[in-house]
Amino acid sequence: MSATCIDQNAFSARIRKNIEQLAALVRSYPLSDPENEQIQDMMEKIRLKFRVITASLGAKLEYEGRLASSKQDIEYL
Repeated sequence: MSATCIDQNAFSARIRKNIEQLAALVRSYPLSDPENEQIQDMMEKIRLKFRVITASLGAKLEYEGRLASSKQDIEYL
């Protein structure tokens, strides 16, 4: 259950709308048809909507496909 369902006032109307649009994009993603030609388009729309939501919330994401290590982690090795 999403936070928008639990507390309608937790986010602005604009953010709620974007979350609903992202949920609709994810629901329509063709999991059972990996050869669908529209997959790349749909994935790009999902990424873009995710970026819009995180930017609207002021969230900073550092994950780029691998864990970011700190200087202490490097020194430990």
